[in-house]
Amino acid sequence: MKTMKKLPLFTLLIYALLILNVFVLGFYLGSLNTNFKRTDNLMEIINDYRVGNNLEYLETDPYLCKIAKERSQEIITDWSHNGFRKLEHPPQYTVRGENLAKHFKEDLGVLAAWINSPTHKNILDGNYNVGCIGRISVAGVNYFVLEVGRIDK
Repeated sequence: MKTMKKLPLFTLLIYALLILNVFVLGFYLGSLNTNFKRTDNLMEIINDYRVGNNLEYLETDPYLCKIAKERSQEIITDWSHNGFRKLEHPPQYTVRGENLAKHFKEDLGVLAAWINSPTHKNILDGNYNVGCIGRISVAGVNYFVLEVGRIDK
């Protein structure tokens, strides 16, 4: 008859914390003031969040898409906003912002992390009307960049 191997208390505690984290995150996402679609399009999910919170819809902007793509490649070796700070945006972009994320497998996880971080939430909730997502996967690590701006028409 085999005997069951006892798990150390520390290991059990880690498992309990992981289960609790999954439960809390699931509860939090379910309680957000929006109806999320099941999609792999992070920009769609962000716009669902914004519209659900009476914020302006972010139109896709070709210039910001170019920047987001470039920045997603830059942050692989320089995990910072340094590249964003060095950019000289055209003058029609009166307000600009950037969010970064990495290691997420699902887009809802990226949004949840940004919502739970006050500085990232400020970007999500900012006075923007254009934006774009850049993403790249290198060696199994996913990198995400949200570039946003405001163009007054």
